[in-house]
Amino acid sequence: MTTSNWQYFLHLYYKTCQRCCFLPIFWDNTSHSVKFEKSRIRIFLWAMMQTYLTADTVYLTVTICTENYRGLTPVTTMKLLSHGISRIAACIVIGWFVNNFKSANHLINQVCKVHEKLKGEYYPGENNGVDDGLFYVTFGVITVHIQPIGPTLQHLEERHSVRYWGSRLLPGDLYDGKIGITLFALIELLLSYVAIFGSGYTAVQLIIYAQTTRNWLQLLCNKSHPKDIHRSRRMVSQNVSLYKILHVLNCLHTETCSAILWPITQHVLCAIHVLVNVVTIKCWHIYPRRSGSPYFSAYLHLPTLRPVASKRRQKFMKVRLV
Repeated sequence: MTTSNWQYFLHLYYKTCQRCCFLPIFWDNTSHSVKFEKSRIRIFLWAMMQTYLTADTVYLTVTICTENYRGLTPVTTMKLLSHGISRIAACIVIGWFVNNFKSANHLINQVCKVHEKLKGEYYPGENNGVDDGLFYVTFGVITVHIQPIGPTLQHLEERHSVRYWGSRLLPGDLYDGKIGITLFALIELLLSYVAIFGSGYTAVQLIIYAQTTRNWLQLLCNKSHPKDIHRSRRMVSQNVSLYKILHVLNCLHTETCSAILWPITQHVLCAIHVLVNVVTIKCWHIYPRRSGSPYFSAYLHLPTLRPVASKRRQKFMKVRLV
């Protein structure tokens, strides 16, 4: 069975999850599918890391709700809110995976198998050269392997920030010692990997499902068939079969994600929207006054200008009526 570039990186993602215990899953080369981890030791190690991530997220949640923001700079406020919201979102998404790991794994397995089967039927002989638009998977897998280095370096630079519980709850001699600096840096690196791999698993599922469905629906809508397949009754029946397959996948996706995942996504987007507005208001005075800022300021005051404009329009209309 030949694999394209995105499949190679997807398999690499699953292998990293298994070797480092970032998620209790592994890639089975025999069945070419994702399965739940069978090793109790790996499951125990993942549960320990997830427990620590949850405890750290609880601390961040309490800090966000009780912190006196008047004593913080706008930059510190922005970092605290963004760091806390991202960790909260990762914990919620990982919790969704734990409660639905069977259906989640079944969904990604079915989507990949159906996609490969359809590529073999519609593009025989060129399965490996078909552009299915899944380069985002390759880019995403590379990103999740590199991104956690950034938060770790930021932790080393701002170890005494309110974002880290050790700076508040541990003695200075222990936290600022060589052992403490090394240990907490490794823990922050580990937490970042667990969080991004856990949320990345859901993101990979959604991207693969959305892009593969879009790819095959576009083929049906544009009626762009391979050169060696003629417009015939066989082709019509093949397209009808393709549409039915996509419909079944859509039902499976809706059943898996609609109950919990979509509400989670909506709440996370709402939290990010609130974060952006809070940061914009608190940091407005430090923004550089450039040529575009008067227009943005006018946009912010637009609701207060509307009543005046409406009164002028009413006066103008009265004059015309007279």
